[in-house]
Amino acid sequence: DEKNQILKSNIWLRLYWTDAHLKWDQVEYGGIDVVRIKVSRIWRPDITLYNDVSDELPEIDEYFAAVTSDGYVTWLAPVIVMSSCPLDVTYFPWDQQVCTMTWGSWSFDGGKVNLYNRSSSGDISQFVPNGEWNLQGMPVIRHVDMYACCPEPYPTLEYRIVIKRKSLYYTTNLVMPCAFITACALLVFWLPPESGEKVSLSVTILLTTTVFLLLVAETMPAQSLVIPLISQYFLTILLLLALSTVVTVIILNFHHRGDLGETVPHWMEVYIIGYLGRLVGMKKIVDYNKNKFKSSIFNLEIPTLTSFTSAIHVITPPPECNGTSNVYDMNSADTDAELREPKNLPIDHRRASIKSESNCQGILQNILDELEILRHSQREKSKQGNKITEWMLLGEILDRFSLFVFFIIIVVVHLALLLNHD
Repeated sequence: DEKNQILKSNIWLRLYWTDAHLKWDQVEYGGIDVVRIKVSRIWRPDITLYNDVSDELPEIDEYFAAVTSDGYVTWLAPVIVMSSCPLDVTYFPWDQQVCTMTWGSWSFDGGKVNLYNRSSSGDISQFVPNGEWNLQGMPVIRHVDMYACCPEPYPTLEYRIVIKRKSLYYTTNLVMPCAFITACALLVFWLPPESGEKVSLSVTILLTTTVFLLLVAETMPAQSLVIPLISQYFLTILLLLALSTVVTVIILNFHHRGDLGETVPHWMEVYIIGYLGRLVGMKKIVDYNKNKFKSSIFNLEIPTLTSFTSAIHVITPPPECNGTSNVYDMNSADTDAELREPKNLPIDHRRASIKSESNCQGILQNILDELEILRHSQREKSKQGNKITEWMLLGEILDRFSLFVFFIIIVVVHLALLLNHD
């Protein structure tokens, strides 16, 4: 009973002593050398289990003792005893326990009943294999205790039952499932933020690991002397999962910060997007996004009216330009606001031509103004898109870096668990 730290043992109690009052001459009694008598009818030593925790004493007085003619008594009795066994759960479930059973006379000192063991260890040849424990040995140590109340020595026999736990059950039902679930926690950093399930996946894995920790707590005794190795393992995994949840929330905050129009700080752009991006193998993606937005912003240039008109060699005015069909020479070196006047025309035609030129300039200026507005709008959209993409790229870099870091930490934790449990 690990919760109450009690060892329940089914043992064969073997006691041997000599009683001078039970001697006889076998010749006088027809050659009878051995008789069997209920132990309740003869004297027997009050050998008691000192660390017994059972509510009642075992009923063993009904068993027979074999008495020989020289007064040698052999008493063999099967008995079920319950003894206290303080557990050291430091390396649970790869632990080895040493439970003691201390036997001695309760009333007689060593001068009356001198207690010895017939061998240096208990007999474990009839041990029945257990599904959870292996019996490693049962050495016996004889002690002679002195008490303040009495000057006489009191000998005792201490049987040390060395048992080692079979860890297969706990490894396959607790450690390995937790390791698999922890490996799934790495998927949190691989899952795209657009899915909206990163935090929920991390919290689900965190709660699942908590359930495993509760199962371990139900198995072990409630004591505060040491923290078991498996509890350290689960607490470390819980801490890693909690940190992964916090990191995921921070990364999601970075990922969506571009929607608010914020600009990536310069130090983040240099150290995280620049250096850290190369470290995690995202240099090509970073360079591609930088070149893409440079070309989309800086190649949108709107010409002035002079550069626009000087680039045209021949233009046929539209109907709005007074309906004239004259051909104009637009290769002018004049000022930006003037077009070259046509020559050799009557005065009325020249006035109409000037009016037509003025209308054409107004139309072209309106076109350029609209293009400038479109250019400005596109520039702002490109800048906003650049901000959003930079924050998203920052989040992806942190996601991949966190994936590598947590992978290394998880591997180190599991290696430490495997190397320390012995």
